[in-house]
Amino acid sequence: MTNKTMLKILDLMVTEEKSEYIRKGADYAVESDCLNNFKQTGQELGITPLQVWFIFFKKHVDAIASYCGGKKLQTEDIRSRIKDGRVYLALLRGIVEEETSEERDSLDPDVLTRRWEKQLEEEVGIDD
Repeated sequence: MTNKTMLKILDLMVTEEKSEYIRKGADYAVESDCLNNFKQTGQELGITPLQVWFIFFKKHVDAIASYCGGKKLQTEDIRSRIKDGRVYLALLRGIVEEETSEERDSLDPDVLTRRWEKQLEEEVGIDD
């Protein structure tokens, strides 16, 4: 596979994942907090939102592991499991950002984007 083809796949994946996030998120999140399901479930079970996230994420990892072991998946195509796994990884990023934010009210997307761009420039030496 060429790099050009892989970049097209990555673009497609991002589009699919955003759509999946919106579609499935409507069932689990409240408008004001997309991580509410992890928090509420954690409170009910006496565990952290991060622990809840891992439990939910692991079922996708287990399905992917089964596929890698040669087992045919019965309920969802492997591409769907990959998509779900990546959406859950994005939700993990949200949990981490919320937990590590010095000012919880400063989770403004524009502020975060500038911070991440600056961090990327420093780590990789990329600039516009």
